[in-house]
Amino acid sequence: MRELGLMPIQVKRRRGLTVPDPQAPPIPDLLRRDVTASTPGEKVIGDITQIDTAEGPLYLATTIDCSSKAVIGWAVNEN
Repeated sequence: MRELGLMPIQVKRRRGLTVPDPQAPPIPDLLRRDVTASTPGEKVIGDITQIDTAEGPLYLATTIDCSSKAVIGWAVNEN
């Protein structure tokens, strides 16, 4: 890499995205950690992930069907 003049990108240490409100009540676990389903559409779950890029962070939101484990919806945004 040095011979070609290439420099590695230093990944910044990940910081938490949210700060919990100490006054807020706990969030109930409505699925009780059971993410299995016998029929499509019976249970769906969602997740938001930060993806660090050279141009800044991107946020990926996904919706997943618990029966087929397939992503049934997604969106990407910069903020």
